[in-house]
Amino acid sequence: MNKQIKEDELTEIKSGLPKENITVDASKKKKILLVLPNHHWVGDEYYTMWLIFPTQLCLLAGQIEEKYDVKIVDCIIDDLSTENFRDILKNEKPDVVGCSNFTHEYSKAGHLAIDIAKNVNKEIITFMGGVYTITSPDLAIENKNLDYAIQGEGELIIKELLEHIYEGKELPKKGLAYRNNKKKVVIQERADFIQNLDVLKYPAYDHIDFLKYATRYQRDSIARPRSLPYARVCMTRGCPIGCTFCCVESITGGPTRYRSTEHMMGELEMLKEKYGVKFIFFDDDNLFMNKKKAKDLLRAMIDKKLNIQWILEATAIFCMDEELVDLCAKSGCQYLNFAIESGSPRVLKEIIKKPIQFPHVFKMVERLKSHGIALAANFVIGNPGETWEEILESVRVAEDLQKAGTDYVKFFICTPFPKTKMFEMAKKMGYLDESIKFDAHHWTGGTFNTPHWRAKDLAVIRAYEWDRINFDTLEKRKKVAAMMDVSLERLDEIRRATRERANPDNEEQTLTKGVNRYLTTKDESVENAKDKIMQNKLTMLREME
Repeated sequence: MNKQIKEDELTEIKSGLPKENITVDASKKKKILLVLPNHHWVGDEYYTMWLIFPTQLCLLAGQIEEKYDVKIVDCIIDDLSTENFRDILKNEKPDVVGCSNFTHEYSKAGHLAIDIAKNVNKEIITFMGGVYTITSPDLAIENKNLDYAIQGEGELIIKELLEHIYEGKELPKKGLAYRNNKKKVVIQERADFIQNLDVLKYPAYDHIDFLKYATRYQRDSIARPRSLPYARVCMTRGCPIGCTFCCVESITGGPTRYRSTEHMMGELEMLKEKYGVKFIFFDDDNLFMNKKKAKDLLRAMIDKKLNIQWILEATAIFCMDEELVDLCAKSGCQYLNFAIESGSPRVLKEIIKKPIQFPHVFKMVERLKSHGIALAANFVIGNPGETWEEILESVRVAEDLQKAGTDYVKFFICTPFPKTKMFEMAKKMGYLDESIKFDAHHWTGGTFNTPHWRAKDLAVIRAYEWDRINFDTLEKRKKVAAMMDVSLERLDEIRRATRERANPDNEEQTLTKGVNRYLTTKDESVENAKDKIMQNKLTMLREME
């Protein structure tokens, strides 16, 4: 593992500032370096410690490779150090360095990559894109080594930006945050959404060693490829549901935009024929929003005998019907992860704004399990305005879903990111202030306290209920270990680490208070759950000593 960079080294790197006016030589084909930074440069946060399949960078490369000399540098897969990255910059001598920054958790490493690029050569033009720059362009552009922060779908914005720099075309009027010639920060409105996704060329995987990614899967997860090689694809962009905690509306828009079935099938067939892909992750936010288009795709996969297995991690179960379930099974679906979010009808309706109807959920679970499809359910606890008793309702529904056939349940802690309705909700309630650091946000620890619960309480209930519901019998532990393709010993390590993270500072008193607060709730509807936790509590605490 690479050592973390020291503060004095970081200060030295940040000393390289861009010139006020950038001039370029248009007589040669310009070299564009697209970079995935290594999050280990700035820490070993457990929530960013997995490989990222660079589909988006390859997609961007596909749009600009005709005019430019494009190279993708993935600092994660080879665990490149900052020194390694610096050497690559010196050897490649790029004209432009673009950095992908998926979320706020990755932002420190992304900014460090930009700083290193300017330190190597002040003439390098830098840009950064991703969820982070779309939702927080003001934070991103605070880095004076960053020339442009991309606000929107980068495939066309970056293409237009490069044409402005190197061909003298007009600067895009939307989609950028930058400094003008007077060094004043300009933050444009976000770019318009790409309405016809078929205009985008397929990801240019020739720029990476595709099989280096496709033949290994780093995470210990039930959402793992059941066969290799695998790839990640996306049929849609956008979601109109408007869940208050979700960034999708600000990132890819409200209406769901679909690629044509022919365009999507062309990519799937290319992946199978060129790279031998046997397994697909659909990375869509709401693949089933338009049932007709979803069914058309699944029928095409069946009719063309594609014989590729697939999974979907973001499943809107409220959009499903029995025919869609049957088509999923026939087309090769192995696993679906559906988002329930809360067991409380009030929280769903008034706080999260998600159209979940529990009778329909249980009906779809029964139908899916009749086909042998593995299932997981997501819950989000700690929403602003949610009571402790309503959090426990989610615990009860999670148990009921498991009894109905769901193989695995997950609990996440609400994270109100900028440009979400929940962020504004939490801010209005007085739960967020200027001291909140979004690069420290993650789904395993609480962000704020309320009169009903503390952030540390959420960490405790998340860890303990996840452990109790999924692993309270040997049979369950064996099933989940098999789904993850890990040994029982490795599963125990994962469980232990999860419980320890609920109390990272080994504050026994704090942990005990959190557990006791949970155990002493007066909500009678969860008495059975409390009894089971009491049985396991001493064993768990002893294991953590």
